[in-house]
Amino acid sequence: MPTPALFLILATLLPLASFGLLLAIGRRVGDPLAGWIAAAAAAAGFALSMAATIAWVNGGELAGTTWGPGDKPIELTIRLLPAGAAPASDRGSFGNLNVYVDSLTIAMFNTLTTIAALVCAFSVRFLRHDEHYVRFFIRLQLLLFSMLGLLLSGNLLQVLLFWELIALAAWLLSRLGPPLGRRHAVVSFIFNRTGDAGLILALAILFRFLGNATLLQLDRVTAGSPIPGRALTIVALALFCAAAVKTLQLFQRIPIPAAALVQSITVCAAGVYVLARVFPLLTPAASLAIAVVGLLGLAIGAILALSERDVMRLLAYSTVSQFGLMLMAIGIGSWVGGLFYLLTHAFFKSLLLLSAGAVVHAAGGERRLSEFGGLMRKLPISAVSFAIGLLALAGAPVTSGYFSSESISVHAGALAATRGGFYWLFFIIPAVASALAGFYMTRCWMLIFWGAPRNQPLHERARERISFWFPLGALAILSIAGGSRLMAIDRFIAHSADETENYCNVVRDPASPPFAAFTGQSAGLSEEVGERLFHQFAIWPFAVGIAAGAGVYSRRRLSPSPGTPGEGRGGG
Repeated sequence: MPTPALFLILATLLPLASFGLLLAIGRRVGDPLAGWIAAAAAAAGFALSMAATIAWVNGGELAGTTWGPGDKPIELTIRLLPAGAAPASDRGSFGNLNVYVDSLTIAMFNTLTTIAALVCAFSVRFLRHDEHYVRFFIRLQLLLFSMLGLLLSGNLLQVLLFWELIALAAWLLSRLGPPLGRRHAVVSFIFNRTGDAGLILALAILFRFLGNATLLQLDRVTAGSPIPGRALTIVALALFCAAAVKTLQLFQRIPIPAAALVQSITVCAAGVYVLARVFPLLTPAASLAIAVVGLLGLAIGAILALSERDVMRLLAYSTVSQFGLMLMAIGIGSWVGGLFYLLTHAFFKSLLLLSAGAVVHAAGGERRLSEFGGLMRKLPISAVSFAIGLLALAGAPVTSGYFSSESISVHAGALAATRGGFYWLFFIIPAVASALAGFYMTRCWMLIFWGAPRNQPLHERARERISFWFPLGALAILSIAGGSRLMAIDRFIAHSADETENYCNVVRDPASPPFAAFTGQSAGLSEEVGERLFHQFAIWPFAVGIAAGAGVYSRRRLSPSPGTPGEGRGGG
């Protein structure tokens, strides 16, 4: 077995082993040892992911085919349930267990295991003395195993199974929350099954025409494939609906450290990552529909976040907006840009959520923005961490969010310059959303950390936990350096594009309107136009939004009592 695949399989099985161990002895070892067992498993998974990265970069050979960055992916098959004409045929391998490893798999594993290890370390102190302490870590390990299994899946049937496990783990975590959150989680869990219906429909069509649904076979789907164009559009839209429904998990009232994992990468990976994997199936009509829906999600999420009073719900609306941006990127053909943003978003959104969690922990569970104020002196590390995450989310230069959003904006600008008309919305609306993100995140920071205390007892008891410093510091560094050439995340994703057989053919198909900006000899000119548009127009909105937010909330009087002007107890 190739070394990268072996290391990644072990990294996937580690949280499953931790899950089983904590089920067996978790109650006996109790608090905090159960948390440290989970954190050790997550850290070991990170170490194995890094080892897999080194082995992948060095390259190798499997069955006469070389694998490595820019070369061929690794696909391993374990025969389980043969179907079709003959067990040995390609049509007979639908029920097989497939392991698929390429540069994107490696990058996603590194990102997820890094965040998981930091979230576990943060949770050990955050949930100390909580009655659900052991159950939280048991269920978090199940969520982590499900996510890693999804990333390693080599066929869509496995994707469906791990999607179910992710939904189950998220629902179980929501059971640790308040009664109202539990009821909402039940509704979300049931509604998520409609998304599964979309994936089942896509599987049925693919099985009918191809007899299989492995990623390697889907990568070979072209215009001349056995699947009729209309059926291919139905498959693409069904997969998109299945991915979009997963955003409901954002609003489940789950413990804050788990929310950092769910919002930062779980939902986005379950949606955007899967769509990126089936990219060759996206017909022009389906791609345009995905781009338009993503654009609407980007705008609606940003607008709803403007007036949200609950800090965690504000961040959830922000994630909806960023999820929309990633979908739009996939829809307009910015495959590398969308995935690059997915990975950098995981770092700075985790930083924002854990920083907000540190504030909520210091405030004794209070989440309303109207109850905070003046906490910068009491929680300086959290304030600085939140500010770094704010800048990265808004796309400020030097941060990881800047580099990844630049990639999407350049492609959107090139598309708009080439196609004109309606396509300008794909450049203008993200720029406006960037300004809104700068405003609502600055508003959030100002209401929490700036000005005079609006709840004096809360302010007096607020204390910063030293144990939170390492996870926040590590994520702050990654939120800045995650987009740099040193990290080379974008190059890993670009290698993944080269490793797929049909990616370049799909993107450069002259008959595909969404991708027309990147075809033939016009590609260089379009990229140049896109870069010029980005540097002239797209780097300023974040500064406008931050300046407006700072100006409004530094001058207006923030009232400490209800019923008076400003952001009082009922405001925020």
